[in-house]
Amino acid sequence: MLKLFILSVVFFFSFAKNPAVYSLLGDVVYNNVSEIKRLSDLSLFSSEKQNIIEYAAECEELKKKGFSIEAGDVKYDKMEYLSELRKLSKINDRFVRLANTKFIKSIDDNDIGTFKELIDLKIVNKQAEKEKIRNFISEHKAQLETTQYYMTYKEEMEKDKIEKERLSKQRNKNYAKEKYSNIERIRDKDKKRQESLKKELEKMVEDKKKQIYKQQKEGLQNY
Repeated sequence: MLKLFILSVVFFFSFAKNPAVYSLLGDVVYNNVSEIKRLSDLSLFSSEKQNIIEYAAECEELKKKGFSIEAGDVKYDKMEYLSELRKLSKINDRFVRLANTKFIKSIDDNDIGTFKELIDLKIVNKQAEKEKIRNFISEHKAQLETTQYYMTYKEEMEKDKIEKERLSKQRNKNYAKEKYSNIERIRDKDKKRQESLKKELEKMVEDKKKQIYKQQKEGLQNY
């Protein structure tokens, strides 16, 4: 009865993508397996083909163990599972590092064939050398337009173009606004200067009037 229950639970969890046990480490390993398996089909990794096949098989077996542990099967030790997972994680890192090294080297060597084989792999980091990749694709559009990533490249370039146009318009708008503000400041300054001159003139006229009035008054008194 217990065995039937465990099998039922394992069957239920098999619909989940990965075991929840140590998922922080496990998700990386299990999610990369299909991509690493793709490397075995490339002539570039012919020397690693058997290692990749064996690695993929180990991942599948360990994944089943993970689901069994999650279901409560005491036949498998949790710490032993973690130890095996760490071992596979190191192998995963090696394959990922190898794929990325060969990918960047393909750009440096102007190797379109290798670049084309690796560009669509999810384990290849396209962000680390984004500008380098863009420039390479730009130089070899005709040979690379059949790749899946080429569409992403086109979309990104279009977005960049739109963003540059938006920034250019914003700069022009800011420039016009600043220019208008400068004109307004000059006008305001000139207005204040004119008002100041007007007041000075009015004061001079008023002072002159007082002076004339005083002189006339003094003249009458003397008369």
